[in-house]
Formats: sequence, C-alpha cells, structure tokens
Amino acid sequence: MRPEEADAIQAAAEAAGESVAKYITGAIRGRMTGQLPVNVDMNTDILTPEAIKAAKEAAALQGEELGEFLARAIRDTAERDEKIRPLLKPQKTQEPPKKEEMPAFNGDFHARRQEYLNRAKEGSK
Repeated sequence: MRPEEADAIQAAAEAAGESVAKYITGAIRGRMTGQLPVNVDMNTDILTPEAIKAAKEAAALQGEELGEFLARAIRDTAERDEKIRPLLKPQKTQEPPKKEEMPAFNGDFHARRQEYLNRAKEGSK
C-alpha cells in the first residue's frame, strides 16, 4: 500500500470515529457479506449527523454494531409498514341505496308533519 493510500484510510477511519484496524475489518466484512459498512462514508446525504448519532447510541444500548442495528431497524420498519399498508388504503365507499330499495315512507307521517308545520307557522303570526 502506498503511503498516500494509508493516509487516506487513516483519515477515513478517524472521520468514522474508528481505529484503522476496526475500519479495515468493517470494510472486509462488508465486502465478504456484500454489504457496504455504514461507517465507510459518514459524509453522505442519506443520514443526518443527528440520525447517525441517535442510531449509534441506540445500537450501543442494544449491544449491536451500527450496521446490524440499522439493517434490523430497516427490516422491522418495512415489515411493519407492509402489515399496516392495507389498513391505510382508502375504503371503497358504499353506494347509496337505490330508490326502489329504500323503505316506503308512511304517508301519514308526512301529513302529520305538514300539519305541525302549518300550526307552527300560524302561531308565529
């Protein structure tokens, strides 16, 4: 390895807050599993520094590596969203009943109602 490459790796490890050995081990593990280590480039627009800090703290509380924690969080969230998604779809509104399906109204009711309205109207005069 050329000295300038070693310096670049040292700087990247420091920026990630890791030792060079841990940084290189994470890179090797990521390559072996096909997953890019989360700490390789913290200067991305994917996660804010606040989100990275919160994830690191939560991962430490769980006793997990940051990458494991984030993978589990993403997987759990995707599974939860998949279960909730059908509940969030707009429900098909029920068609109003057709006129012939509606119950017949009692004509007596309408006559009594009109009589009441007429008396109320006369009383207000």
